[in-house]
Amino acid sequence: MSDFAGYLQRMGGLHDAEVAGVAWRPSEGSLEIRLDDVYANFRGLPEYPGLESGSIVFSGVGALEMSLEHAERLRIYEITAGDDGAASVAFSPAGRVSLRFGEASYPPCRLRG
Repeated sequence: MSDFAGYLQRMGGLHDAEVAGVAWRPSEGSLEIRLDDVYANFRGLPEYPGLESGSIVFSGVGALEMSLEHAERLRIYEITAGDDGAASVAFSPAGRVSLRFGEASYPPCRLRG
């Protein structure tokens, strides 16, 4: 399992994180998804470390497919990534991003345990 896939598993797929922005930079081959609280999935639980914004940045993007609808509040339903450099982001209430990437950068996981 890749480090990114393991991170996503530990972070609950970033479920319920509100999307602050999505930036596709074709000249750089990067996609950035900015989140208001990367720990939103853990609110109300003892392991919730507090509000922390952050970004997931995919670089070396070789293929990208997006289907997004305007919504007042767009949230992450789930992000999954495989060892083959493919990732999928499902949004709530609707939308999806599928991509192939070279690297992903993301905030460190501060969950205890």
